[in-house]
Amino acid sequence: MNVRNVSTMGMGLLSRQSIADTQKQLLVLQQEQATGKHFDVAGKLGAQTSRDILLRESYNEAQSYLLNNKTLSSRIEVTQHAFSNLTSNGNDFITKIVAALNGETAAGFMPSAAADLIENIESALNASFGGRSLFAGTVIDVQPLQLSQLTHPVTGYSPMEVIKNVIAAKPPVTDAASLADLLSGPDGIASVFDSTHSNADYRFDATFYNGNDQDIAAKIDASTDVPGGARANEEGVRLMLRAAYTLAAIDPDSMPAGQYRQVLDAAMADIQAGMFKIQQKQAILGLSEQSIERTNERHSLMSDLMAKQITALEQVDPYETAVRLSHVMTQIESTFSITARVNRLSIINFL
Repeated sequence: MNVRNVSTMGMGLLSRQSIADTQKQLLVLQQEQATGKHFDVAGKLGAQTSRDILLRESYNEAQSYLLNNKTLSSRIEVTQHAFSNLTSNGNDFITKIVAALNGETAAGFMPSAAADLIENIESALNASFGGRSLFAGTVIDVQPLQLSQLTHPVTGYSPMEVIKNVIAAKPPVTDAASLADLLSGPDGIASVFDSTHSNADYRFDATFYNGNDQDIAAKIDASTDVPGGARANEEGVRLMLRAAYTLAAIDPDSMPAGQYRQVLDAAMADIQAGMFKIQQKQAILGLSEQSIERTNERHSLMSDLMAKQITALEQVDPYETAVRLSHVMTQIESTFSITARVNRLSIINFL
């Protein structure tokens, strides 16, 4: 058998290569110990890699739904709070109307009280969540309700100016017929809020409301959509605003006392009808909240189940890793020692 001569330098180079390979193993084991997962998951799992990928995709989808549904739930909660404020303010306003009808307060206070109600409605429905408008339909960057005294940049009228112009265009109220014409006749106050006025600039959707008519729907899982919000041009909101603007714009002294009582009665009926419509919308949103809660429980359960399966596939045995790591470190230390001794070998030391 022939034995090749190997120089001291050659043995040193071979030792260095061995050390480099062992250090790579050490780095792999250190990472596995730190993460608790295989360094090369696909290489370790082999044919089971496709199952691991599918589990991760399903897990990520469930987590995404959980995150989005949490945001949606918070958005609906803010919407519900705004509507609750509306109905609370509506009830307070009805109390004031009843007091005026009973003579407990002067009718002259009603315009200012109605103006306050308008401001409260504007404040509630011009709310935003996460920098996005809540009550403008699918439009996210506008103020849903035009402020009552603020001129609209497109139509050139403020909402209050529209109502006062409508009142001025009608003959003075002297009896029930002229009052009916003002409130609900052609181009009367009602035509503003149902957007049928002959002057398009006077319509609610032109000067009062800046959003669109698209309902917000949210997907809470792969097959379920739920209502995810409300708009400031909902029928209930229009009815409350119609009552408020009517009383804010009409001077009680501009008509006989009997006719003004009819105005108060009509306004109270609108407020009550509007609150009923808003409460119906709140009930729908409440059902959405319940659906989100149930769906999130399912997503959470599936996430936990898939996380356990992923862990079972990808996780390394910590005890085995620790033993292998200790073995490799011992191997490196021995190699370092041998390499150092080899590098010190010289024939001169034996002459």
